Amino acid sequence: MQQTFLELVAEAAANGQTVFMSSHIMDEVEAVADRVGILRDGRLVALDTVALLRAGAVREIEISFAEPVTAEEFVQLPGVHDLVLDPDGTSLRGQLTGEPDAPVKAAAKHHVTALRATEPALDDLFHAYYADAEAAPRPTAVTI
Repeated sequence: MQQTFLELVAEAAANGQTVFMSSHIMDEVEAVADRVGILRDGRLVALDTVALLRAGAVREIEISFAEPVTAEEFVQLPGVHDLVLDPDGTSLRGQLTGEPDAPVKAAAKHHVTALRATEPALDDLFHAYYADAEAAPRPTAVTI
């Protein structure tokens, strides 16, 4: 029944129709939705594509280097926070909000042996809006 429902939603969208769907099953939402709205306390706090919601989300990053680096090279970069450099100076971990352009360019000045950045799941994005009010992502511009 669930698969049939999702097929009907996809068919309606293909025909140019708008379907409002309320669900806490984020995998299903992501499979059929062009845009996602998130309500918190009865207010629309986000409305955007999944890609743009992810673009503003926090990612865990880890960069490994062949030779030691200093944390100072990375700590002031836009969107980078909570950095930890291992005692050898060859592995840097932290969080990144927004685009990875600045940390990637800074890392490129060195011999990078590994690079990892998590892609936040839609479910994690959704729950971030219900976290502590100060920790929750800022509302996105709502255009209907």
